[in-house]
Amino acid sequence: MSRFFSFLVLFFTFFSCFTSTTSKPEKIVDEIVCKRIGESGTSVVFASDAWLPNPLGALPSLEEKIVKMLWLAHGSDMGIKISSNESSHEYAEEHFDRLQQERGITRDDLVAACKKAGFTLDDVKRELNDQYLLQTCIETTIVASESIQPTEKEIEDYYNSNPEIIPERYVIQKGVYKGNASVIYNKNYVDSDVCWEEPYEVDPDSLSEKFSHISKVNNGDVVTVIEKEGEVHVYKLVSYAASHKLSLENVYEKIKMILQQKKYMEAYKRLTIEFLNSDNVIFTNQEYKDRCIGFVKNIQ
Repeated sequence: MSRFFSFLVLFFTFFSCFTSTTSKPEKIVDEIVCKRIGESGTSVVFASDAWLPNPLGALPSLEEKIVKMLWLAHGSDMGIKISSNESSHEYAEEHFDRLQQERGITRDDLVAACKKAGFTLDDVKRELNDQYLLQTCIETTIVASESIQPTEKEIEDYYNSNPEIIPERYVIQKGVYKGNASVIYNKNYVDSDVCWEEPYEVDPDSLSEKFSHISKVNNGDVVTVIEKEGEVHVYKLVSYAASHKLSLENVYEKIKMILQQKKYMEAYKRLTIEFLNSDNVIFTNQEYKDRCIGFVKNIQ
């Protein structure tokens, strides 16, 4: 799956830049900051968890750790597990195979990169599978709890409020005629008399003076003729398209996708905040809870 492959891209980038801009304090007062009691057991996040190295490179914040724990615990209560398209492989293994097939990166390459960064390949596999499980928990819950499909009215309203305008467009073709310019001016020629180059598009805002009257000619007409070094340079208008608004039919699927993504994110934020406010989630300090809620609200 493409979204999971992005985790591998992230993982691969840490080969050369495994650093964090956050400085670890000399002393950490370790304590449980959040505890969730669920059907599948009790899950906790400690203050020190914020400083646990991450095989995928970035160092997650404590808020991210708490949110991830709540979603994974929720998924565990729902019985969500990693299942593979190939019964003998986990997702991480499948995509390690894909890395080798598509990029020529072998297991030995991966092991060497992990060792250089202070991890093992198993560390990376666990994190990749964990990330995929997290995504599966989120998607399964959102799809099961509410519809993220926009209504026809929502699509139409978005279309009316966000018109997609195609600017006017001129396509010009340059040619060279070896003869008298009067032949071109008097239109006593056929296209085969001229050695034409490939047509090209011209930005209407940057039309030079030689094209100043282009709006007055028709498709196929010569726009201008320039005599240069014994040759006649001919510029012809191939086509013109006026500025216009794309029809709803042209942008329907694009708008639908935009609204689906918006509804998905809204649902994710709403459900995550519900988890944070749930009676079975206990924070040792209200500040941690407030920070988590603020973190979720600010996700773009």
